[in-house]
Amino acid sequence: MFWMLIGVVIILNCRYNYMNPDSDWIRWNKRLPEDYEQDDQDLLKIQIGAAIGGFLGGVLVLIGLATLVQPGGNPMSWGTLFGFAVILLGMGLLARRFPTFGWNRDEGWKVKGDSERSHTYVDLVKFGGLISICLGSAFFVLGLILFLMV
Repeated sequence: MFWMLIGVVIILNCRYNYMNPDSDWIRWNKRLPEDYEQDDQDLLKIQIGAAIGGFLGGVLVLIGLATLVQPGGNPMSWGTLFGFAVILLGMGLLARRFPTFGWNRDEGWKVKGDSERSHTYVDLVKFGGLISICLGSAFFVLGLILFLMV
């Protein structure tokens, strides 16, 4: 489970770096001044590194999934996996269907109603919902496999 969590964090970080190769976070990490303009080659290097990192994050998620149903080991019970699946699927469907549901609680209080939700915020919430649905589906399938093996 730990490797899956680390893999998802790496994937989300790499997606952000791939989509925003000229962000302030990357400038701070590379210790670039604000007035320095990166050329296309530098931005492409960042995107390639993010793609490689996303692939490695996916490998970590698969390693985590493999350890859940390892023969001879002590895997999670099928009921626990179904429970995780229901929670993740519910959160994912809520995020995909109503992406602005928690905006007032998370961000809206900072601007006191003077601003609308940005497209980036809505897209990131929908992407998080998609990741949650995928993980919930994987947990459901793994729980079903364990249930049928018992």
